Amino acid sequence: MENKYNGLNDKEVIKNQQLYGLNILNNDKNNNLLEIIKNPMIIILILIIILYIMLNQKLNALILGILTILIIVIELLQKNKIQKLSKILKENSDSLYTVIRNSKQIKIKSEEVTIDDILLLKEGDKVIVDGIILESNNLKVIEKVITKNDNSIKKSIDLINKDAKYKSNYLYAGTIITNGYATIKVINIGNQTEYAKINKKNKNLIELKIAKMNKLINIFALISLIFVSILLGFKNSNFKLGILLGLTSAISILPLNLPLTVSLFATFNIYNFYKNNILIKDLSIIKKLNLITYLCIDKSKFITKGKLEIKDIYTSLTTIDYVEKLLFAKENKKNNQIEKAIIDYGNILGIQNINEDYELIKTYPFTNESKLNANVYKKDDEYYIFVKGSLESLFDICNLDVEEKYELHNLQKKLSKKGLEIVASGSKKIKKIEDDIFDYRINFDGLIILHDKINENMKVNIETLKNYDIKTIMLSKDNKEISSVVGKQINLNNYNNIINGKELDKINDDELNSIIKNIGIFSNVKPKHKLRIINSLKINNEFIGVTGYETSDIEMLNRSDISISMGNNISKNITDITIMDDNFETFVNTIKESKKLYNNIKKILKTILPTYIITILFVLSILIVKPIYSLPIYIIILKIIINTILNNKK
Repeated sequence: MENKYNGLNDKEVIKNQQLYGLNILNNDKNNNLLEIIKNPMIIILILIIILYIMLNQKLNALILGILTILIIVIELLQKNKIQKLSKILKENSDSLYTVIRNSKQIKIKSEEVTIDDILLLKEGDKVIVDGIILESNNLKVIEKVITKNDNSIKKSIDLINKDAKYKSNYLYAGTIITNGYATIKVINIGNQTEYAKINKKNKNLIELKIAKMNKLINIFALISLIFVSILLGFKNSNFKLGILLGLTSAISILPLNLPLTVSLFATFNIYNFYKNNILIKDLSIIKKLNLITYLCIDKSKFITKGKLEIKDIYTSLTTIDYVEKLLFAKENKKNNQIEKAIIDYGNILGIQNINEDYELIKTYPFTNESKLNANVYKKDDEYYIFVKGSLESLFDICNLDVEEKYELHNLQKKLSKKGLEIVASGSKKIKKIEDDIFDYRINFDGLIILHDKINENMKVNIETLKNYDIKTIMLSKDNKEISSVVGKQINLNNYNNIINGKELDKINDDELNSIIKNIGIFSNVKPKHKLRIINSLKINNEFIGVTGYETSDIEMLNRSDISISMGNNISKNITDITIMDDNFETFVNTIKESKKLYNNIKKILKTILPTYIITILFVLSILIVKPIYSLPIYIIILKIIINTILNNKK
């Protein structure tokens, strides 16, 4: 790979970043001061100052000028605070991406990727630019953010339909790779990507509500300005005074800066969530948290710790001999909890490495069909096989009689009812290497008995969710017995109503839709089962939160209404919420806080009411006393006080 593409050199990177900016959304070099001055409130204040000068009200002009500068300074400070907090949040949610520069692969931040970079992407990555595919393998992508299509689609170097809006040989920012890998050449970054263009049009519901409210207020203020200016201009035969009072009526209606106030409020609270180990994408997630009716939770990592420990062993061999044979049978797989448990147990016994005299000749990887894995070793021209996996599969290749199998099967049932898992193993010296693992006949060596501890306070967490009318469904890779024990321990609703993967395959969609609300646990589930469960709940008009932690969960997470994961690569790239301390209780506490926060957001949107009180005071002052030139100053002082109080209620 390093020799195939040279990529950009250092000079080209600097040149492109200067020319195109950084790869971030809203990467316009905005002038905060100019943006604030363009606010209708500030424009009106400047017009009033000009009118004061024309009316020879120099003191009032000076006072209002000072107040206007104060407002601008306050808003500049607020904007800077938002930018600082947003930068901290982005830095901690951003993943590193691999690019080829100077003919070498290096990892950089997403914002540093620039035009013409050669970017390497893999399964589980979120695409951060628009780019043309240079090469790929079994590449599938979810383009929901730009096409509204939930399903994975194939991508490759081939351009299938040149007239299509979104090309088959392009990857687009915001999309997610669900399978395979790709090497792309970057053609658009930041605000020039298709995602950015669509995102400008499609703001979240809260942003739309604020924008709509702000527009209505501005229209109302304009109508008031015109009406009061004409009415009082004629009444007092002084149109300069009429316009002054018309402008004053407008500022009495306008909030100082509603979008900025809400933005500061949102950023501050999202930052507070971050400090409490919850990473939230944006303010709209807060509303979604308040809509959840069903939560589909993975047993492993969320309900249990996801860290298997060997609780006991069952063997006729010595412990040392048995564990050595288990180590010979281990698979070289990352993040495999069974393998980790065996290695940890071996370390406790002082067994760290297998005998170097043994040479690995052949492996039989674990599959969902065989439910076994095996390694064949050679030593002194003799061959040995070491096998481990499910007890039922091991029965098919072990020299056990019916009574022995019956006894082991009963032992497994007893252990499962205690929530314990077992892995069986066997070995033998063999004469020849077979193509199929089931062609061997080996000796039964024993069982390891594994335990995955339940996370602290899980029972309380489930109870809290019930109090918020959130029903919980447990998704488990384990069998019914183990899943039921865990469900009972955490007081899960309907923990005795369990459907396993094989049973689910036999149920059609209509049947599943009719019974799903009575099911507490789905056991032995695969990614395809999880998708069916989510689709069924959606058909039942439920709002679904879903947890996930593997790349195989990507489609399921994408299909959910709100996605949650632990602090791993998937969470940073894909999910709406990241539990950074890997503690489910943190998420439950976030639901509590989100309910308070959402109510506060609604209160902020209702803070328009004080402006109407100010308007009434303005009208009353005109009716009770003669119009006074200092009225705009009184109103602005009152507004600054109200705005300060609101901003301190974060």
